[in-house]
Amino acid sequence: MSGHPLDPGPEPAGRRVTAGDGNAYHLIELGPDEAGEAATAVFLHGGGPGCSSWTDFGVVAPMFAADRPCVFVDLLQYGRSSKATITGPRWSYLAASMAVSYTHLTLPTTCRVW
Repeated sequence: MSGHPLDPGPEPAGRRVTAGDGNAYHLIELGPDEAGEAATAVFLHGGGPGCSSWTDFGVVAPMFAADRPCVFVDLLQYGRSSKATITGPRWSYLAASMAVSYTHLTLPTTCRVW
């Protein structure tokens, strides 16, 4: 889709963070260096085949990151995050994994999640 208005462009490199559950999460952090009192926005993508934070939010990421720090997280088994074996119901496992690992992802303690 190169040149298409909805082409998000190449995915930023981001970074991988190993969390308390031993899994590595891929994060893309965008936004101004000095955002004042703007709360960090954390974005979690959907669960379709081939989803990642960049495929789901790459087109709108610059708009959100224009005035606030934004963190785009690849869930386990998606994008560049670990391909952990999921035990039990998928979404319950992913929610519990994010809850356990949240403090290890070096995110601010006050975030707005959409």
